[in-house]
Amino acid sequence: MNFTEFFIRRPAFTIVLTLLISIIGLISYSNLSVRWIPNVTPPVVSIYTSYSGASASLVESGVTTPIEAILSGIDGVESLTSTSSQGASDITLTFKLGRNMNAVVEDVRSSLARVADTLPTDITPPVVSKADMNGMPIIYFAFADPKR
Repeated sequence: MNFTEFFIRRPAFTIVLTLLISIIGLISYSNLSVRWIPNVTPPVVSIYTSYSGASASLVESGVTTPIEAILSGIDGVESLTSTSSQGASDITLTFKLGRNMNAVVEDVRSSLARVADTLPTDITPPVVSKADMNGMPIIYFAFADPKR
């Protein structure tokens, strides 16, 4: 009697053994540690400012440009992107890895406090928010049907 014939003649033993190996594998998999995966999420801060009734060029020259000028001097800024649209300004700062998110937000808020006097009086105060990259979708799918 060879190895495979033993399991063919005893199907109950084969099923129990398969279930036992599967359960041990699931328990082992759930207890694996994840210490080899580093935290590679860069600190991202977003600043949103509303300026009701202003054109995009007025928002850019009166709000976005002064805020960009003061924020570009913050230590550790990797990239700064901004969008000026009608009535709104949105600035996104990405910092180098390893920076503390709370310290970054404090730096941004203190810099905004220094530029607050030069901004137009009609704007709402800039809203500083932390962006969580893990909460964002990885991919977007769009489907189209030419018949509909």
